Amino acid sequence: MPAYSFYKIDSGEILPDAVSCPEDWVSAIIPAGCGVLPGHHDRERFAVGQADDGFGNLSPALVRRLPPRPEDTPARSWEWCEQADNWIGVPTLSGARLARWQEIKTARDAVASSPTIVTQGKAWQVDDASRAAMRDQLEVADFVGATWSTVWTLGDNTRATVTAPALRAVLAAYGMRANAAQQRAQALRDALHRAQTVQEINAISWTAGAGTAP
Repeated sequence: MPAYSFYKIDSGEILPDAVSCPEDWVSAIIPAGCGVLPGHHDRERFAVGQADDGFGNLSPALVRRLPPRPEDTPARSWEWCEQADNWIGVPTLSGARLARWQEIKTARDAVASSPTIVTQGKAWQVDDASRAAMRDQLEVADFVGATWSTVWTLGDNTRATVTAPALRAVLAAYGMRANAAQQRAQALRDALHRAQTVQEINAISWTAGAGTAP
């Protein structure tokens, strides 16, 4: 038995339920203000519009009904994607710039706060507790004098006799590493602000540097 779908003439919206009945019954059961199309049609994907046959004659025809378009934001606009069959978010210039800056900050912090550093041919623990212990021992060294030394557990868990100049060199290396990371991040941020397209922004990263941004 054939199926029929009803639709609202004023809006083209297809009603939820199709019916199956003999063809000569259809005219008697069409709801008020509605038209009818043969077949069962997905109301979420389709609506009914008026198609021109090229001679000025209009007839009902299924048209694609897109899902509601999400609202644009300062960081993202929405474009229809045929492959995904949906709206996809496209970063705006400001949105792409902010997202890339967040990535750069994460990379900067990972470098600056790495718990180990290699200097003087040795791996040293330089987390907060280790640096505090170095500063405490340097106070002792200042009191004892040039002959001071101590046995220190290194980052690879080996032990070595170290002097005050060695500990100062470790703290200096830590500070220079953090400063270098900060300076690199600032240079990349400046490049992000100069970038005029999303493509230029995407070329800027911690590993790639400032890319092709002017």
